[in-house]
Amino acid sequence: MKVVLSFLLCSAMLLGQGTPSPSSNQPSQSTGAQAAPGAGPRGEMPPGREMREERRQQMMQQHQQAVAEMKADMDKMRRMVTMMRSEALKVQDVSTRDAMQTNADLWSALLDHMQKHMSQMERMPMGMGMGMHPGGQPPEEKPKQ
Repeated sequence: MKVVLSFLLCSAMLLGQGTPSPSSNQPSQSTGAQAAPGAGPRGEMPPGREMREERRQQMMQQHQQAVAEMKADMDKMRRMVTMMRSEALKVQDVSTRDAMQTNADLWSALLDHMQKHMSQMERMPMGMGMGMHPGGQPPEEKPKQ
């Protein structure tokens, strides 16, 4: 259950970062003479951009791992709800049976809600909310004129 809550919290944070501020996409202007952004003297990425790319890759891997764990947890929970329903059918007392069915219904509704969020996360291009644009490619930096 901790995985479910941490995934939902992480998802909310990532979705909240989906619209970067205008200043976050612009390179720093603290130094006077700069080479073309995105390329060093031999065509390699500057250290800051390389670190951002590594961090983005790490976040994407964490996202994929969290989605896989969430799916496994949800499958386990669905099996448990099925067991709850079958156990409720064995109970003779009507009020107890109704209470058990209501409990299973509530868990089922929660799982359906979680499934909707999972589907949205899977349809989202990888990297959305991580400073990327639709299509999964980082924005191209244009040289200052």
